[in-house]
Amino acid sequence: MIMHEEIPSFKKPTKESRIERAVCFYAKERGFLTFKFLPHIQAGMPDRMFIHNKKVFFIEFKSETGKLRAVQKMMISRLEEEGLKVYIVRSIEKGQEIIDKYFKRKSIRHVEKK
Repeated sequence: MIMHEEIPSFKKPTKESRIERAVCFYAKERGFLTFKFLPHIQAGMPDRMFIHNKKVFFIEFKSETGKLRAVQKMMISRLEEEGLKVYIVRSIEKGQEIIDKYFKRKSIRHVEKK
């Protein structure tokens, strides 16, 4: 008898999930903390929160054609009103660019302190 856990999944991950997975892996390699928000717990929150070098920012991952829902737009506006940065990322490269931006800030400060 085959247990449920042993049955392979033939469902391909969505493009958004591949982008999210790659960007989070890239960030974690550079020492970022990442936290995932589950939509059924907090509707409208961006997909991930990133923390690095005392900076906090959020990323909502979307495919090239993905659209923000009304509740997401409202939450992003609210977070930005609180002075937090929220990025909409539609490619792995764009996500890595954002991570590099925050990672380099630490590197530059570290070099300047010497």
